Amino acid sequence: MIFDELKSGHSFEGREISVFKSDTSGKEYIYLIAGIFGQKVEGIYVISKLFDWLSNTHQMKDIPLIIVPILNIDGYENQTAENSAGIKLIENFNQENLEKKPEIQFLFSLLKKYPAKSMIHFSAKKPPKIQFSEGGKHIASFISKFNFYELFKVDSESLDKKKSLSFPYVLLDQFDTPLIEVQFPKLSEKLGLEEIWKHNEKSFKDLFTTDFLHNYLFPKENSK
Repeated sequence: MIFDELKSGHSFEGREISVFKSDTSGKEYIYLIAGIFGQKVEGIYVISKLFDWLSNTHQMKDIPLIIVPILNIDGYENQTAENSAGIKLIENFNQENLEKKPEIQFLFSLLKKYPAKSMIHFSAKKPPKIQFSEGGKHIASFISKFNFYELFKVDSESLDKKKSLSFPYVLLDQFDTPLIEVQFPKLSEKLGLEEIWKHNEKSFKDLFTTDFLHNYLFPKENSK
C-alpha cells in the first residue's frame, strides 16, 4: 500500500506531528493513532510495526486509511502522559484552551478534512483489554479473537460531565466515530516490545488482508 505524508501538525513545543494518508481516498477513513499518552511506548511500537508492514504489503484490498503514529510527540520525547503544557489530551478532547493543546487542534482539523468511519487507538494498560464505544464492537471482537484481550464497552450514559469531555465520547458525539482502543500489556523485564507485536501481529494483519473491514465498513464500495 502506498502512503502520502500530509502536512504535519505541531506540538506545544513546536515538534512536528507526522500524519500519513493511503493513496486510496474515500468519503470516510479508518484512523490508526498512537501516542496520545506519550509514555505508552507499547502502542507506539505496535503501530510503527503495523505501518511498516502496511507500507510494504500488496496483500490487501484498497482501504482509505489515515495514520498518526505519535500524536503527543512532546510527551513521547519527555516520557510523560501529558503534553508539554501539562494536559492529558485523552481527558481533554475538546476545543477549550486549544492554545495549550495544538495536538488536539490538529487532530480536529484532520477529522474535519478526512472524516473518520472508525478509529483504532493503540495504547497500553494492565491488564490488557480492548475498550470500544458504540459501533465499535465488531472490530474489537475481531481483534480479540486473536489476542484474547477482554472486551469492555464504554457506557456514555454512566459518565459524569468531566469524563464526557474525554476522547471516546467527544469522538462519538461530535464526529459520529466509534473508537476501538487496544490496550496492550505494559512493557516489563519479562515482556518486550517485539513480543507484544508478535502476539498481536496476526490479528492486525488479518484485519487488513481479509474481507472483514471492507465488508463491514465499506459495503457499498465493495458491491460495485
